Amino acid sequence: MLSLTDPLCIELSKMTATVIIYTNQGFAIAADGLELWEDPDTHQRSLRPGGDRIQKIFVAERKDATLAYILRGQIATEDRTFDLEAEVRNQLALLTTSKFNNCADFLRLLAAALENA
Repeated sequence: MLSLTDPLCIELSKMTATVIIYTNQGFAIAADGLELWEDPDTHQRSLRPGGDRIQKIFVAERKDATLAYILRGQIATEDRTFDLEAEVRNQLALLTTSKFNNCADFLRLLAAALENA
């Protein structure tokens, strides 16, 4: 059993809690709504006003498919000069008319576009 003082436990506490449950009738996706900021000098984390109601689950809709995705981890700078949520949204908009053979091809192209953005 892992004790609460292990470094691994400390690392895990920095992550978004996510759950995906599959049933005979479909699936459900859940994520916490916390957004913590870490001071680069003191490494102290803090919750900003409204930081307990952050959207982390998103949808990508196309005529031929609908995908749900979760963004977690350090996805933006505090001043939003880097914002993965906005970049994913922009890249998805550029891919709306592209044709794909399967979901894996779509995700590979999206990943490449994000890497080059």
